[in-house]
Formats: sequence, structure tokens, C-alpha cells
Amino acid sequence: MTLTLTNLTESILNPYGRFRTLGNLSAVCDAGEPVFSAMTHSYNFLVETGGRRYLLKYFFRPGSRAETTARLLAGSLPGLDSAYLAGIRYLDREILVFDDRGAPMLCDILIQEIPESTALGEFARKHCAAGDTASLRTLSAELCRMGAWLLSADLVHGNLRPSNILVTPALKPLLINFDHMATPQTDEHFDRVANADNTALATLALTCHILSQAPALYTALGGHLAFQPRHLRQLLSRLVLSPDGVPGAIHDLIRMLEECRDTISDRKRLADLLLELAGNETRMTIGFRDTSAELPERLPTGPERPEIRVQADLSAYDWHGTSSETLTCVARDGRFGYVDGQANEAIPLIYDWACDFREGRAVVVRDDLYGMIDRSGREIVAPAYELLDWDADNGIAKVMSEGLFGLLNRLGEEIVPLIYEWMGEMDSGLIPARKDDRYGYLRRDGSVAIPFVFDDAYDFADGRALVLRGESAYYIDPEGNALPSA
Repeated sequence: MTLTLTNLTESILNPYGRFRTLGNLSAVCDAGEPVFSAMTHSYNFLVETGGRRYLLKYFFRPGSRAETTARLLAGSLPGLDSAYLAGIRYLDREILVFDDRGAPMLCDILIQEIPESTALGEFARKHCAAGDTASLRTLSAELCRMGAWLLSADLVHGNLRPSNILVTPALKPLLINFDHMATPQTDEHFDRVANADNTALATLALTCHILSQAPALYTALGGHLAFQPRHLRQLLSRLVLSPDGVPGAIHDLIRMLEECRDTISDRKRLADLLLELAGNETRMTIGFRDTSAELPERLPTGPERPEIRVQADLSAYDWHGTSSETLTCVARDGRFGYVDGQANEAIPLIYDWACDFREGRAVVVRDDLYGMIDRSGREIVAPAYELLDWDADNGIAKVMSEGLFGLLNRLGEEIVPLIYEWMGEMDSGLIPARKDDRYGYLRRDGSVAIPFVFDDAYDFADGRALVLRGESAYYIDPEGNALPSA
């Protein structure tokens, strides 16, 4: 029997209730419509009963890996007895649903607790704006302890982002949304999937500690994007730390993130650093170095465009960038948009974060998802990706959703489907990527340039790239030929 979203919605909204054990559970509605989201493997509804809210998940592909993992986790997570995990229950044959022909079926669902709380990104924005260093320091220490616990428990969340970490009124972090969670028992590739989680934990710890010491840096760091490993890594060289008294764990975390390629494999070392940071109350002075004067002049690739600088008064805004392609990015009350050379609003302040325009495109973020707009404000790519890296010089964007990478052109059209587990930098012409746990190289049009036969592969530089195959490590040329060792 095939059930549709409409079938499920009809049962959830049924005023007489179609639940076997949940009693008077009802959907949370907005303007008369249920609050829900459609994911790759499930339909998710926000529901409530007895004044408490829950997330109801229906896996529309019974027997899928996602559904099987959810069932296993629901049985094993309560045994961990951790205050860092939202409670979940898997209920067999719980909801009565009728298909399009009127045939009834009792369906399994998963219920996840959503307690009174604030998402981490929103918490950081509000408390940084208020300069509430006390609350930020308490949360920073608790996040470090949570990370150390995850690492020691051999548990991988799989999607550590601000929207999946809640902050309770007691300033305790709480993890939700376990669709990508893994343990050594549920995932044979546990070590590989753990690497991305480790990088995310290091980023969370470092960002929260920086904000707890210098909340005024929130906007300069890109707002909640500072919780994204790749984004933070690009900014680390601009941080200026006080010369004395900086915890060693801070230096080690910075070094870890600067040297990693979206993977940190030493979980024990990371757990030790997080615990060290959690127990360190040293006050730091943190600044942000302005590198605009150090940027090299960009070589012209077409007709020279005169730079238009904003001369108008921008004091009405909390923050503003520099003029780029006649528009200036501005922020007020945590919302980003753009003004023209006379400080007239050109693109409304509706985004959670936005960057400068480059070759007619700008990356924007809404609800923790990346998109891309043109200079008229039209969304060339609607905010739907967990990562979007715009390569303006070559007119392509690397995107990632639910752990898989692909490429789009400047029109937002897909040129490489989201089938790769990882992608490296795009600026060398050959893009290292991973598929089925093997590394190879792609051209910018998505065709395979060098087959996926390596155990690891690095970006090309000076016409060569380091690869690992079996016990051997050696350099290859752009044709994939092994180069003689020096």
C-alpha cells in the first residue's frame, strides 16, 4: 500500500483522533495549515499534547536504512541516560491512515520530544546582541562537555548544526533530529561518518568560546555561519588573540581546523581538548583583523567596472560591508539585505546572513539553509542547501544537502547531481571528490577526469596532487599519472 503526504495529513488533522495510544495528540498549525517538513526519508509534523510539543516522523519507505536505524536508536538511546539527547519513542502500528482508495492501514511513527528551548543559532544571536557574556560562557562550557560525551560514547549525530541543537532555560544543550545518527553497531562506515561530526564539534566549541569572550564579533564572524566548519576555517587567520593567558586548547583547536580537510579523526584528543576548554575560565581578548587593505587587486576578466563606494549615512544599520558591484550588504536586528549607493534599500533585509556580490551573484542564508541571489534580489537558488560555495571566477557553485555534494551553474541548474560524499576545492580545475569511499577527481562540468581508485586524495597545487592508495602515498599529474619521487 502506498501512502501520500495528503493521506497522512488527513489522519493527523482528524479531530476524532486516529492514534492507538497517544490519545489527544494534535497538529500544531500556522494559519490553519499543519507545520511540517518533507525530508528525504520521512514526513515530519510538529504536534502537541498536554502543553508539550513533539516532532512526529513517518518514514514513507518502510524497511529503508533510515527507518531501520531510527528503530534501533529509539531502542538503544534511552539506555544511555544522557541529558544531552531529546527523548524519542518508536511506536509500532500507532496511527490509522487511509490510502486514496479508502483502504485502512496502521502505520509506525517516531515521536521526538521538543522541550521549551531556543535553537542555538537564535540563542547566540540574541545573547551576543545583549552582550550577555555570562550566559554565553555557561553555554560554551556545557557544549564542550556535550561534545566530549558524544566522543566518549562512540555516538555520531551526523548533522550537527545550530538548528539541531536546542538551548534549554537552564542553559543546557540538547540534541534533536537523529536521522543521521550512527553508532559502530548501526553503521559499518562509522569511522568515516564520525570524521565530519568531529570537525563540527571542534567548530561548535571554538565558535562558542570566541563569542563568549567577544560577543560583539557575532556579525563580523558571519552570524550563525560561524558554526559552519568551512566558513569558520576561512576566518581563523583573521582572529587576533590576546598574547597572554590564551588556553592551549584554543590554539590546538585552531590548528586542528586549519589543517583538517573537513575530517578530524583523533576523537580522544578532541575530547580531551573539549574538557580542557570547558574547565578553563581564563578571560581572553579577541579581535578581528581587517584584511581589506591586504587583498590583491583582482585581475580584470572583462570590461573594467569602476568601484562605487557608499558615501551615504549607514548609521541606521548594526553592520555594513564594503560596496561590491554597486550594492552594499547591511544588517539590522540580525537580518541581512542590501542597499545601493545612496543607501536606499535595494534588496530587503530578509536573510539570516548574506555576503558581498561577486560576478552578479551573492550567497544568502535563511533558516540555516544556503541559497544564491542575483543583483535584483531574485533567488537564483532558493535557500535549500546546507552548504553553498560560489566560485565566481568559474561560474559554478558547490552545494551540499544531507551529506551529499554536487555542482550548480550560475543559473542554478544542476550540472553534477548530489551523489558525492565529499568535494574539495574548485579553483585548480580538477575537483577532488569521494564516492563509495573512494577518491578521484572531477572536471568542472562534472565529468570524471581521474578515476575513483584512491584511498585519499588532496587538492592540486603547482600541477600535482598527493594521493594515497593502499600503503603508498605519491603525487600525480592532472592526467592521473604517477610522478617520480624527488
